[in-house]
Amino acid sequence: MFTDAFVTVKGWFGGKKQQFSNLDPIIPGYQLMSPRSKCDSAVSALLKEMHKNKLQANNIFSMADTSRAGRVTVKKLSSSIVKLAPKIDKNLISDALKSFGEDSVEVEESTFLTTFNMQFD
Repeated sequence: MFTDAFVTVKGWFGGKKQQFSNLDPIIPGYQLMSPRSKCDSAVSALLKEMHKNKLQANNIFSMADTSRAGRVTVKKLSSSIVKLAPKIDKNLISDALKSFGEDSVEVEESTFLTTFNMQFD
């Protein structure tokens, strides 16, 4: 479902193994999943939370991209989601954004919107 957007998913970044949170209460069986499956599941769960909170991907990106460069770090995206929807679990946000890489990795607007602009009924 999200294969194109997850081309950047890797189990290892800069020689360090990715560390994931324990999201078993939110996503059953999460700890037993591979890193890629964890990212896919976390993104799906975050999309549901965004829908519940009426949070749009373009609003998140706009808030994070203060310089209007068309790219922002994962850390800025995370901060924007937390500010716009503080009820969403921070660990879920963190694990979902690992699909793009570590906190310092820059994400293009088109990539972020492709991943998080889902149409709901």
